[in-house]
Amino acid sequence: MKNFILLSILAIFSASCGRNALNDIPEENTLPPITQTGANTFGCKLNGVVFLPNAAIGSTVVEKPMHFYGYYIGTPNHSNKLSAKRGKDVKNLFTVELYMYKFSIIGNGEYTLNDAYFYNDNNQPFNSYMKCYAKSPSTGEWKNYGSFINSGKIVVTRFDNNGCSGIFDGKLKEENGNEIIEITDGRFDINYSTL
Repeated sequence: MKNFILLSILAIFSASCGRNALNDIPEENTLPPITQTGANTFGCKLNGVVFLPNAAIGSTVVEKPMHFYGYYIGTPNHSNKLSAKRGKDVKNLFTVELYMYKFSIIGNGEYTLNDAYFYNDNNQPFNSYMKCYAKSPSTGEWKNYGSFINSGKIVVTRFDNNGCSGIFDGKLKEENGNEIIEITDGRFDINYSTL
């Protein structure tokens, strides 16, 4: 009987090895699947390294890892920005921001990236962009990078009253510099009410 119990415990332990405690949470080196269910997922790669948002640590509070902002609400230029942050175990990417110009009007479709905006967050440009705060592959310094004209795209595949989903990729140029990095395999699936 002791052998049976020991073998049972060993079998259960072996079956659970290598799995995440919450099977719905992707492993750190795996992107979440591309979904359209409102799963509140976000992920991409920078130079082959997976970026997944997690609790962003501020000076006095722990922030949510993702935010969805509105700009020019109630006007023909109503736009939205999805921001994802990684506050713990940062690898080579700290934040990624996707700005979709006229998102509430266009909805599903392709948003071609244009020049990123690095200044006052209240005055967004009249174009879509992507920007990030990342570690320079050449120097190891943390720098701002932003999209430029036709440097990539955001493709929204689901847009409704509950949320939005899509994919993205693009090349981003160092702010006030020439170094270019590339974000690939981007995906997001957002539920507005539970984000």
